[in-house]
Amino acid sequence: MSDLPRFQRQVQAVGQMLSSAGYDADDFEIRADRSSPLAQLFRLAGGVLVVKRRSTGESRFYATDSESAWADTLMSDLEHGALAAPTDTRPGFLS
Repeated sequence: MSDLPRFQRQVQAVGQMLSSAGYDADDFEIRADRSSPLAQLFRLAGGVLVVKRRSTGESRFYATDSESAWADTLMSDLEHGALAAPTDTRPGFLS
């Protein structure tokens, strides 16, 4: 039995959540990776969800097994600055 329809509904829900939180949903690429070595390593039945923010190039990985709450975790991550562009942490010159 395929879990694809449930996954598609979740992706649509996340797109709506992103929009309602003020993000451009088109700035995010969301794809499932059920064959990932990471998913196999942790024996994640649903695989791994890869979320990439196009404008920053940053990616995050979320477990999509039956008990995960990846959508909530994604929104929490965004609230805490995840998927934002990395800050420039190079030391400056002393003058």
